[in-house]
Amino acid sequence: MNETDRNEATRGTTHEHIELVSVDAVDPNPYQPRRTLGHMAELTESVKAQGVLVPIRVVRRRTRYRIVYGERRWRAAKEAGLGHIPCLVCDSDVDSDELSLIENEQRENLSLTDHVMAVREFLQRGYTHQDIATIVGKSESHISKCLSAGEFLSEALAGGFLTYEDVSDVGLEHLYLAALLAKQEEDVGIGADLLLDAVSSHLSREEMARLVHGAPPRGKKGLSRSQAKTSESSLSPPLQRRWQITLANPMTGSRMARMLDTVADMAKLLSSLATITLVVDEGDKTAVGEAFEKATRSLTLLGENLGRLRERALG
Repeated sequence: MNETDRNEATRGTTHEHIELVSVDAVDPNPYQPRRTLGHMAELTESVKAQGVLVPIRVVRRRTRYRIVYGERRWRAAKEAGLGHIPCLVCDSDVDSDELSLIENEQRENLSLTDHVMAVREFLQRGYTHQDIATIVGKSESHISKCLSAGEFLSEALAGGFLTYEDVSDVGLEHLYLAALLAKQEEDVGIGADLLLDAVSSHLSREEMARLVHGAPPRGKKGLSRSQAKTSESSLSPPLQRRWQITLANPMTGSRMARMLDTVADMAKLLSSLATITLVVDEGDKTAVGEAFEKATRSLTLLGENLGRLRERALG
């Protein structure tokens, strides 16, 4: 999409006018690029006291109106009990979802999470890297990083590896490096682990980059480099990277709680195996028996280690 096409998309045959619209006739944009609307209490109180001073922008769709921008003001108006809200109404065949993307992307207070998701949405709508760079006023290399970060973030959020709160204060470089590690290892969880640890341990970009590019972790008190090497030798490659990430950061309470929650979830999953119907071929019985023995020993050892860990952590 070239410059002329974009201008046509945002202006085209659009006719706009101010109109008081019933708040109940307005619908939010289901493809709203802004995923987090922030704290609403202060805005709601302001709207209660003074009303909505700046019209929201909407596109008329038969008897309904879809928000292009201004969803926070609309929600505050509903919360404040207002019956009508001033709207800048567009009578147009413009794609309101695309217009909303452009309007929101050009606002200064868009969060990084919303920004990378919006950039990803632009690409899916057929914009080139150059088109997107022009719209957001950034370099094409910035757009490339946003696309990688957006893809990773989308998968991590959908898979439950991350929440919007987890990434509320991260920078693009940190998000991009986590995405890079996830792609290298073909494991979104490893990228999420790195990002969460970077946040809790205040890792710099350089420290994150060391882990992404396979640099050995820095030595930590209580665990020598030879011990680390021995411990890594029996782990699969993805677990080795998680082990490196763990060694490179102090073990904070929040990290420990997150790891223990994961252990608890795995235990629940294993418990569910007791209820299923097992069909084991005669030729597989020996291998299955050995696997059970190995798993049982590991779980017994895990229980003992968790007990010792609890004593050290809680006293």
